[in-house]
Amino acid sequence: MLPCFITMKDSELLDDTGFPIQEYTIHIPKPIYPDLDLPYRERIEDLKQKNADIWREIYEREYQTKLEYMNIPQID
Repeated sequence: MLPCFITMKDSELLDDTGFPIQEYTIHIPKPIYPDLDLPYRERIEDLKQKNADIWREIYEREYQTKLEYMNIPQID
């Protein structure tokens, strides 16, 4: 699995309305692989957690703030 994460920030250029034009950065970290020693469902959960950890690391590094979720329902 190849995790991907997109961050954005204001550029120094302004659009026609005077707002900064957004610059997007695509982050493509190292691939993650399933642990074939785990049962299928646990393997999926493990990959989801590894992916979430990578996204969190990129988010916190790029935005220099802790990632916090508020009132987000669980999706199964």
